[in-house]
Amino acid sequence: MTKKPAGESGILKKAILSVFKKHPTRNLNYKQVSKLIRQLEPAIADRFLFIDDPSANRSHLLTAMAQMVLDGELQEVDTGRFRAIPEQLYIEEL
Repeated sequence: MTKKPAGESGILKKAILSVFKKHPTRNLNYKQVSKLIRQLEPAIADRFLFIDDPSANRSHLLTAMAQMVLDGELQEVDTGRFRAIPEQLYIEEL
């Protein structure tokens, strides 16, 4: 059973997961994730991502994404590049 994200970090994690669910086969770095969050979830981006402080954005996103790797929600493909863990679906013929 997985834990539900709680608090403000949970909201950011949900936004990150929504980005990776929209693009399940792409490997994304933190800049690409930040841009896609701004497009897909502008309310969350306004709350968590700061336009005037890119280093804060970088550390905030990388910390959340590193925690998601430890939780098994994301996979780090290369240094600084992440992807969604593929869901395996099987179709059986009757």
